[in-house]
Amino acid sequence: MMGVLAALAAEVAQIALLLLAAPLWVDVMQAVGAWMGGERAAPFGTRWREIIAGWRRGDAVGFFAWATLVPAMAATAILPLGTVHTLLACLADPLAIGLMLLATRLPLWVRVPSDVVLRRNILARLAVSREWQTTLMLVPLLALTSALLAIGLPGVDGLAGLVRDMRAQPVSALTGALVFAALGILLVVQGRLLSAEDFDTLAPSAEGRERAVLRYGHDVASGCWLLLMADLAMPGLMGNGARLSMTMTGWAVAPLRLAAVAALVAVVRGLAPRAPSRHAAIFAGAAVLLVLAGRLSA
Repeated sequence: MMGVLAALAAEVAQIALLLLAAPLWVDVMQAVGAWMGGERAAPFGTRWREIIAGWRRGDAVGFFAWATLVPAMAATAILPLGTVHTLLACLADPLAIGLMLLATRLPLWVRVPSDVVLRRNILARLAVSREWQTTLMLVPLLALTSALLAIGLPGVDGLAGLVRDMRAQPVSALTGALVFAALGILLVVQGRLLSAEDFDTLAPSAEGRERAVLRYGHDVASGCWLLLMADLAMPGLMGNGARLSMTMTGWAVAPLRLAAVAALVAVVRGLAPRAPSRHAAIFAGAAVLLVLAGRLSA
């Protein structure tokens, strides 16, 4: 009974922290991008102030806006933050989480061609087309990442199982491969799915509360993308519920993991790499080779 209560408390704390901190990671990415461009960064917390100001304007919130927020909020309950000792951590499969986060864009992809005003907006239509291209590159990469987990550690139940089992058996090849997989995902998502500016082009007519909800949904989804990449690249920094000291350390370093990935996203975006999908494919190939080498040497 105590174990269930502890897992429930960790679950609630994880959801609350991710929902509260989501706009702050957008601030981190924009601040690092501004510094790289030699510009002055906006004050920390600017994104939250924009969302609150939009909410206070009133107006109705349509179905499409709420539909972008719900899958992102569900992802916050599944992805492990400080510990895998939560109620839903066993569902944290990279492909499932990725599809859930892509579902946050689906209402906007449907809305653009169905809205008479947006149908005439070239930028909105172009943004949808580019995000579809991103999705076509991203889904196979997420599927490969889930397959690497299953091959490198047979019987593992996603990221939670990896964290629980990695200390009991050698999985250095798998953990190295997941770093490459995380870098590949980062290269694909940094240009479109994590850009707050590009997101606004998908809903140029939204105002007031509707724009606030859309922006907040984007920020929560962005935070989950960052957490997914952090969990893949740094699983050893999460607590597995075995010892209290490890769990406390996992919670303490969780903001640092997210901030590091957010800063890396901004750096990569600032460098503007050519053909990021090609580089992502190279990282994916390296991940496959590492896992296969690990299995052959076992």
